[in-house]
Amino acid sequence: MNFVEEPAPQWLIEEALNRGDEVCKEYENIIFDLKNKLNETKIELKEAIRKKNFVKEKYKRIAENVQMEACKENEVLQKKIVQICTSVLEKLGSSAMSNNKGNGSQNTQNNNRRSSRYIGKLSKRLYKKLRVAISTSKKLKHELSKTRKELKDKSNDYESVNKCFTILKQEMESTELNLNDLINENATLRKKFEDMKEWMELKIGKEQNERISVTQMRELPKYRELANLKKKSEEDCATIKQLHNKLLRSESANANKGFLLNSYKGQISDLAKEKDLFTSKIKELENELTALRTSNAQLKAKISLINEEKLNLACKMEKSETDLKQQIESQINRKHEESMKEEINAVKTKCEDAIKALKEKLITFESKNIEYSKAIKEFLKKIHDYCDERNSEKTNFYGTEESEREAHETACNILNMTPEELTNFMNGKPNTVTKLLNEQKFI
Repeated sequence: MNFVEEPAPQWLIEEALNRGDEVCKEYENIIFDLKNKLNETKIELKEAIRKKNFVKEKYKRIAENVQMEACKENEVLQKKIVQICTSVLEKLGSSAMSNNKGNGSQNTQNNNRRSSRYIGKLSKRLYKKLRVAISTSKKLKHELSKTRKELKDKSNDYESVNKCFTILKQEMESTELNLNDLINENATLRKKFEDMKEWMELKIGKEQNERISVTQMRELPKYRELANLKKKSEEDCATIKQLHNKLLRSESANANKGFLLNSYKGQISDLAKEKDLFTSKIKELENELTALRTSNAQLKAKISLINEEKLNLACKMEKSETDLKQQIESQINRKHEESMKEEINAVKTKCEDAIKALKEKLITFESKNIEYSKAIKEFLKKIHDYCDERNSEKTNFYGTEESEREAHETACNILNMTPEELTNFMNGKPNTVTKLLNEQKFI
């Protein structure tokens, strides 16, 4: 018996065609997504390049500003150094003019003072140099910190760019894998279509050879179906060609991506070179810092030696000052004793003269006092007698008015009294006269 192969059912053919359409749509969606991702990566790369250029310009501006500030600071320091030198020279000139005027023991003091001043000025200059070195070291440290910060920022940018490149590489690898899968699937589809064509051709040939005579009328719808299948196969071939064109386009896009990757690799190498330059600069700055530290240590050692010399000179100055003070004090004490003796002798002579004059005056005053006391006693006795007689007889003691007036005037002159006070005294109690006599005796 001849084995007759039955034709494939319609539903199977429709499922195969629908499956091919779905696969084509999936591939189109995948290609569209890949195109969108490529556009996004291009935009991100453009932004990264723009940021990189902006950062470079910013660093250039910062470097220019730092150079300008350093130049300004150097000019200011030079001006200050010139002012300090002029002031020091003026002081040295004035001190030299004043020192030339001294003589004798003052020359030794001036020499010691000059040496101490010179050492003090040297120490001040060294301290100023130390301060300048410390300020420069601080500036260098500040610049080092700035460069380190810039290096950190650039390293962060470098790492971010590397991450972007790794992500791009992963996406490219995934796109390549997807494209390879698409190519493999297209190859399998082509093989399936070719197998279907061969099978259909074989089947159609067999059917034509076996059933030409009997089943021509029955096979007309089958021929129609075959024609439809041929049309669909041609359409599938057209879609396959379109997919092939899309694959070529994606391959060209991948080539462009490879070119971009190569350019990014070149940029990464440039960034690595810049990083190496910055590291070399940092090493140079660190070497400068070590040199400055060694110079600072040397300056400190010199300053310590100068301080020791200064202390020794200060001790010598103190000893010389104490010796000079003792000599001057001894001379002053001698002169003071001599002057005191002369003054004491002059005062003694003056005191003796004054005592002699006072003694003469006392003698004259004593003689006068004796006379006055005698006259007052006689006068008081007369007054007492007058009061007694007046109380008894009430007669005039002096006789005439003129003699009475003269007696009143002399009594007022002797007693330093007014005539009214004397009359009140005479008209008063007799005890007052005795009191006056007692006071006169006491005096």
